[in-house]
Amino acid sequence: MDHKRLLRHLISLTLCVLATASACGPSESGSSAIQPGEWEGTGDQEFKIDFTVAQNGNALTFYGFFYPLTCTKPGGFESVVSESNVPLNGSQFELSGTHFRVTAKFVTPERAEGTWTVEAHRSPQFGDCRETDGTWVARPKGANTPTSVPPIATSIPPTAPPTATSVPPTLTILIPMDGHWTGTTSSDEPVSFDISDRGTVVTNFQLTTGGTCAIPGGICGYSIFPTIFDPIAITNGQFAYSSSTYSFDGEFTSATTVSGNYIFKEYGATCMTGGAIPQSHTCYHSATGTWTATLAEDTTHTSTPKPTVTPTHTPTLQPSATPTPKVQSGTAPILESVNLRYDTSSGSLVVFQDITFHDPDGDSYWVDYELVHTTAAGVEVRGGAIEISSRQQKLGATITGDGLVEEANMM
Repeated sequence: MDHKRLLRHLISLTLCVLATASACGPSESGSSAIQPGEWEGTGDQEFKIDFTVAQNGNALTFYGFFYPLTCTKPGGFESVVSESNVPLNGSQFELSGTHFRVTAKFVTPERAEGTWTVEAHRSPQFGDCRETDGTWVARPKGANTPTSVPPIATSIPPTAPPTATSVPPTLTILIPMDGHWTGTTSSDEPVSFDISDRGTVVTNFQLTTGGTCAIPGGICGYSIFPTIFDPIAITNGQFAYSSSTYSFDGEFTSATTVSGNYIFKEYGATCMTGGAIPQSHTCYHSATGTWTATLAEDTTHTSTPKPTVTPTHTPTLQPSATPTPKVQSGTAPILESVNLRYDTSSGSLVVFQDITFHDPDGDSYWVDYELVHTTAAGVEVRGGAIEISSRQQKLGATITGDGLVEEANMM
């Protein structure tokens, strides 16, 4: 009897080995194998989603998605951003709200697939909206190529005779034109930037957005317009920027057109209230959206070549002994926002400027102001030293100064 039980046990093990992996043990697509970190994806009808998987692979710590609406007023959209903790049910999760539902399943550790549905509802901004749905796919950020290796063929297929008319495929690289570019966001707010170095660098990227937040005694509106001065490389017709509170990307569809996305995550903004003495309040802005831009019409697209000059027999002058100034190399500080606050407690109007910035080198030491135009008399402009540690500058900091002071008596 012992030999028979041993034989049945060996047969059972053999069948388990011959069967699929799911019959003998847990699937590799379980939540423990899901790659942690930031994910991004797209879907039908311009649906976009971003989320962050916790380090233990068992929950989401952030999610944001943007979906279009089909309403009586065209161009409708809605976005949802949250830093709530969403546990994973095995390899799946679900997000739902008043009239939306997003489902997801991690089919591999580096690929998620799902569906999105928007129920019919009434939008205060876009009117009556009908039900829409679609599918989406997401991968970890930076995972542009599949990690699986195709199986190696065990037999050599017959070689086809060469065709004399076959032409190897060509690779077309889209190069945008240099100049100033302008456009709008999906919220009808302005966006602008510059392209230089023969279509390889983006600088001065500025995108405007805003909103409202609840404050003691009511609702306060605000507007923010972070500007990224540092150069952003254009690679294969695309560029991107990312920080802890703000990120955007762009993809050129022609030499003069581009479209992209943006995300704000708890971005700090100063909100001013009116009254005899204006008051400032801090709001935190979270939103996602899209943007488009084109090359400005007044940008010069072509340059006139310089004529060739034949040198005459003029004696060569030796350079003087003037020393060449040394230019410090490094990265310029990045201004994220500039917000104004007003104070009349001293009898004069003092305008405080809250400048939020971060410096990748951490070596900013002085802030200066330039008065461009004013119709008021007795206006004084003040600058000063930046007494913020190098470490804090690299992480992000805010410097406040009384940039403008009107000496006229306000009483």
